[in-house]
Amino acid sequence: PRAIYGHTVSPTCNAGGLNYYLLKLISTSNLTMKTCTFVTGNPNKVIEVNAILGDKIAIEPLALDIPEIQGTLEEIAADKCRRASKVVDGPVIVEDSALEFNAMNKLPGPYILEIDIEESKPLLTIRLLGNLVRKYFLESLGNEGLNKLLYSYTDKTAEAVCTFAFTTDPTTDPIVFQGRLKVCLSSLYQISQFHFLIRVFIEGSNRSCKGPTGWEPIFEHEGETLAEMAHEKKNKLSHRYKALLKFQEWLATRQFTEK
Repeated sequence: PRAIYGHTVSPTCNAGGLNYYLLKLISTSNLTMKTCTFVTGNPNKVIEVNAILGDKIAIEPLALDIPEIQGTLEEIAADKCRRASKVVDGPVIVEDSALEFNAMNKLPGPYILEIDIEESKPLLTIRLLGNLVRKYFLESLGNEGLNKLLYSYTDKTAEAVCTFAFTTDPTTDPIVFQGRLKVCLSSLYQISQFHFLIRVFIEGSNRSCKGPTGWEPIFEHEGETLAEMAHEKKNKLSHRYKALLKFQEWLATRQFTEK
């Protein structure tokens, strides 16, 4: 195990049963890696990552169904990265997102799921006693459920967490980069469940009920929900931006050998 950017990750089990995909590592003087596989099936997330990274690195999206272990955010991301790297056989980056309610001792944490709201039946892998259980999370709970979870608590604050893990090849330990953003349940929705539904019906189409991720319409940062925030503004302060900025800084100081 080794600590990188404040996180210690350790090897876990091998992966198998995934389709093969290959990308090569290309060397230059400072930013030696020109292309990297980003494991995701969410096109909006690819657009956001490309907008943040700019021309620093070319992202090649690849949708893989990778089992997720039980563990910390850092351990989960690192393990996913190891498994994906064995499929890609080259540089790969993966992401794991979390939403931590301060009133609930950081729950739901990684059990929340960021989704494209236009996708049908989003799946969440719930890590329970080491077993993998598939559940339609946001489809069954929804933002109404998130509001209900926090309604009885005085503290409506939370932290949005984005954890990226990167490796150049299957033999190299993943490096973890994490970004955090303080958010709060929107003042529009700090109300009872009944009034929440009425508010969504009346205000939703005009303000914040449309967005690329499931929980963003009801959580705000400095008075503005993440869903209604302009992309240019969001990409300069989001938890994803903060994590990718650390990734950029790390890349700028490293050199790789072409394999």
